[in-house]
Amino acid sequence: MATASRAIWQRRVPLLAFASLGVLLVVRLVQYLSMTGTTMRYPFQLDYGEGIVWQQMRAIVAGHGYASIDGFPAIVFHYPPVYHLVTASLASATGMDELFAGRLVSMLCTLAVAALLARILLKCAPAAAPRAARLGAAAIVGLTALTIGPIEFWSLFMRVDLLCTALVLAGLLCGLKAFESPRWIVPAAVLFVLAVYTKQTAIAAPAAVFGTLLFLRPRTALTGIGCAVALGLVIMAGLMIATDGGFVRHIFFYNINRLDLSRLNLVVANLGDHFALMTCGLIGVLQQVKMLREGSGAGLRGFLARLRTHPAQARVVMLLAYLAVTTPMMLMIAKSGASTNYLIEWNLALTLFAGLALIDLLTPLMRSEGASQASAMATVLPVLFIAQLVLHPGMSGWIGKALESQSRDTAAVVEAIRAAPAPVISDDMVAVLRGGRPVLWESAIFAELASIGVWDEKPFLDQIRERRFAFFVMTHAEDKRLFNSRYTPSVKAAIDSAYPTVVERGPYRLQFPAGKLPAYAGPLSQQQN
Repeated sequence: MATASRAIWQRRVPLLAFASLGVLLVVRLVQYLSMTGTTMRYPFQLDYGEGIVWQQMRAIVAGHGYASIDGFPAIVFHYPPVYHLVTASLASATGMDELFAGRLVSMLCTLAVAALLARILLKCAPAAAPRAARLGAAAIVGLTALTIGPIEFWSLFMRVDLLCTALVLAGLLCGLKAFESPRWIVPAAVLFVLAVYTKQTAIAAPAAVFGTLLFLRPRTALTGIGCAVALGLVIMAGLMIATDGGFVRHIFFYNINRLDLSRLNLVVANLGDHFALMTCGLIGVLQQVKMLREGSGAGLRGFLARLRTHPAQARVVMLLAYLAVTTPMMLMIAKSGASTNYLIEWNLALTLFAGLALIDLLTPLMRSEGASQASAMATVLPVLFIAQLVLHPGMSGWIGKALESQSRDTAAVVEAIRAAPAPVISDDMVAVLRGGRPVLWESAIFAELASIGVWDEKPFLDQIRERRFAFFVMTHAEDKRLFNSRYTPSVKAAIDSAYPTVVERGPYRLQFPAGKLPAYAGPLSQQQN
């Protein structure tokens, strides 16, 4: 009787831990949806890059994207045009605000990422595992994706990252299906090409899929590579013709950054913020490597022969290849201006192995005959995940209040831009667009280009000295490191000389010509509530 009672509790306690984790993940999902509803409706800047992406979209749709940056005005196009065209199409078809449309695309793609991650896990899960274990782990993995810091953060903005990630995962899923149904390699190739033309660094998944298939299904791999190369070249030719060669210049020669090894601290912080995910993912990797090593005594040739007849194991190898390629690619974060969006794919690749580990833990719990062998790890890991969620509650707890407190200041800046008789240069480029004016120059990228001699800043300096602009708007002026990455010493000196009158308003530092503030600056001088 005591043995039976012990077996029951060995099964119930881990299941209770998993159930508690599931409830908390559902709560986080509701919080996430509420938060995105708030941020999508916010009419002003959430992220520095939103305004330039919005301006790039308008320029691409108008037919003058990827133009020359000689002289002034000048705009650098950091990414290929798929995201911009998708957003513009949505805004045009529905009549919705373009910024809202851009954020909506990111949010919907984030939900698609969660669903695709769960579907990939189900595709790679052991067929012998109980259905409840597979579905439970897939649900946990999908919901966990929405709590991963870099994904939650970048999903809020009018940025290219989450559309790219959704295309990558959809391509990966098609590539996994191609082991048994070669026809899936064609949609995989198309999706990978679209991902690369959304964000040019999206090469990890196609490298993993085509590289694995070259060893195991070479004909399928060559078909996919051929389709991807052909489609990619056709799109490239079209863009080169449409932009008079400007597309390549912008993507490969203008979109550059100086080395900044301090950004590697973001990788370390990411590991600490997701300690449960890292632990579970590492366990999953070790388990799958151990499984693959069993019976591999016949050498590489025998190992490959076994994979050709065991698609389930081949799919695991493809996931390992994806993780292996994304790992060194995290080092791209070590450059000026880079951020945690470079960690998105690696986090997701590791999440898939965490899901495989969770299936192994849930399997004995779903089989009453194996309950007595349920590991204590089946309780420890979900508790670790709960602790991770509690210690890192995400952005929903503070972002609404932060936006409310900033909106008055931003609205005042927008009104001043709208009333100004001349162009305005602003770090808050959404404010410029809301003020009914185009973005003429982005500080960060041209500071990079000027510092290495790719862009001649003299025409811009001449315009500053001639006071061709109404005023300048700077954000984070108190952060000297960030500020210096956006303005070269010569540009900063010219602004201080020609626009010495400073107005501080909330997060903004505004600089006007000497003398009394002009009438159009009236909204900025009004009493802040």
